[in-house]
Amino acid sequence: MIRFVDLRPAEIVCVRFAFWDTIRDRFVEGSTGQGWETWQEFLEDMPPNLPENTRARFRGLVPSWVDEELSS
Repeated sequence: MIRFVDLRPAEIVCVRFAFWDTIRDRFVEGSTGQGWETWQEFLEDMPPNLPENTRARFRGLVPSWVDEELSS
């Protein structure tokens, strides 16, 4: 199972969110790291052949503030 992790309260990290894989007991990794600022940044960091259903699963976990906060 994948869990969304809000990293905003952790002032020592330079990213806003991550995903935790409860099966593997580790953070989901992209090509450049394990945390992201925006949904678009996450997508760009994932493999280009990421299946649409997997992308939809991740997107379903992301709260609205992920993209709203940066645009205001």
